[in-house]
Amino acid sequence: APPSRDIAGWRRGDSTVTRLVANPSIEEVSPTVSPDGHWMAYASNESGQMEVFVRPYPNVDSTRWQVSHSGGTEPTWAHSGRELFFRDRAGALVAASVTTGRTFAVGAQKTLFPASRFLSDSVARAFAVMPGDQRFVFIRNVVERGAAALDLIQVTNWLTEVRALLKEKP
Repeated sequence: APPSRDIAGWRRGDSTVTRLVANPSIEEVSPTVSPDGHWMAYASNESGQMEVFVRPYPNVDSTRWQVSHSGGTEPTWAHSGRELFFRDRAGALVAASVTTGRTFAVGAQKTLFPASRFLSDSVARAFAVMPGDQRFVFIRNVVERGAAALDLIQVTNWLTEVRALLKEKP
């Protein structure tokens, strides 16, 4: 719980919890492991505002790199592992070019599009990257007459419909 959210891990079938990133005076949230399993991105307020950081995984204490510099939350890896997506302080979606392997390096960053009209969560990621790393799924905030809409719509067999629509694309 705030102000000391930490990142912990455990293996399925084992009740032992391992604290991965834990500092009692700051928050570390929204962890995500790279597709190759060697890097962990997360958000932390250790600099005074939420920023995105990357550490080697599982040896998280060896070093760290700061990816965002003007605020950052909700990090997630591209399926290719060559980009790290996150939201900046204004809520826009940013893509940071990254190099992974024996070492980690952050390259150019570019704002992809404003995403503040979509649901955001500073503790857990509220969007997904589709295979191919060119499309994203967000939850749209809906406001009706000054209050948030409370209707829940369940869509079944949506994947079948999406696959059919994708096959129709030229």
